[in-house]
Amino acid sequence: MSAYGIAGLGKLTLTSAVLLSDTGARFLAGWLSPAASCSATRHVVLDATLQYSPLPRAPGSTRSFRLGKLGTVANCSESGPNFGVSFSAGRHHLACNNLRWLPGQYSFSTTVIATAPNGATPDVSLRAEANLQWIQPTPCQ
Repeated sequence: MSAYGIAGLGKLTLTSAVLLSDTGARFLAGWLSPAASCSATRHVVLDATLQYSPLPRAPGSTRSFRLGKLGTVANCSESGPNFGVSFSAGRHHLACNNLRWLPGQYSFSTTVIATAPNGATPDVSLRAEANLQWIQPTPCQ
């Protein structure tokens, strides 16, 4: 399961993604501009959040996680967005014994902002968001 967010400004395209697997999630970002060389870079800020509510829902049982990454990302990323962070359900105690997601309701979000080349003024109006809502109904086995 996956979700993508795309924002464009002139010839610049900014992409954010949430990719869900059986045992974790990846939160990704990338940018592309045919007007810039492949060696051109932009500073990218990636903010990823995950919210989990168990089923059945109990008061005060919602858990939230926030991950972030700052970095310089080159133009012409092959195969789509490739700058990001990974989230392991097992490592964060959201997994059954088989390392698959616990039953519950999940909300995944990736927000990406890119700054102008060489770290100049941010492209404030250019922000890409990807959101994915998912319910895992299967009990642990």
